[in-house]
Amino acid sequence: MSGHALADRARGRVKPLEEMPLEEIGDRVFDMRAGGAGARTILVCCSVGFAQPAVNPLLELMPPLLLVRGGGAEDAVLPVLLDAMADEVLRRRVGAATVMTRLADVVITRVVRAWVESRTDETEGWLAAIRDPQIGRALAAIHRRPGEPWSVESLADVARMSRSIFSERFAAVVGVPPARYLARWRMHVASGWLRDDRVTVAEAAARLGYDSEAAFSRAFKRFSGVPPSALRRQGRDESSRAPRATDP
Repeated sequence: MSGHALADRARGRVKPLEEMPLEEIGDRVFDMRAGGAGARTILVCCSVGFAQPAVNPLLELMPPLLLVRGGGAEDAVLPVLLDAMADEVLRRRVGAATVMTRLADVVITRVVRAWVESRTDETEGWLAAIRDPQIGRALAAIHRRPGEPWSVESLADVARMSRSIFSERFAAVVGVPPARYLARWRMHVASGWLRDDRVTVAEAAARLGYDSEAAFSRAFKRFSGVPPSALRRQGRDESSRAPRATDP
């Protein structure tokens, strides 16, 4: 867990958010006002959650902080989006919270996309793979439909390549053969489901295309070192121990 602080000077006094007056203006959208007689500044803070963060390779590759300078000079749309968010804050029109939520989604997406596209020096690995028009199509298909009975042939068809050339390029760019990547992705997806206690082991096996629960359990244990039932129990125990949020 990391955090940040704002101050008007280095090592200046900061005020915890909990001490600031809070006004709810929408579903999980709040307005906080603080400061002195200086120039007025609008600061929009938001969080973006992923239902299954462990299954997204992009999150593992990204740095802990992305800094966009100059109002996103390389993205002419970004300043417009930020101005639109500021307008929603100031004018408080009907549906302002909903509009701000949608705008925040677009802002985050464009910032992350710009970071991905800037990594042109990487010639192999996951980022290089998603930039490859043909290998990227195969990866997208695996990610969207992990339970599909994919074969090297069917993935090569998606990539519009011959089987041999597809296998060779996939392994060279991604770092592992297509079958191994598919197996890893299925186990990552299953880990997210089981840890959140959203499906049973049998349901995970069926959704991911395994012929039986036993076959899935064996594959999962080879991948993670523990049986899927153990991970499901662990997630349930952690959830029961987590502190419950209370209304202010």
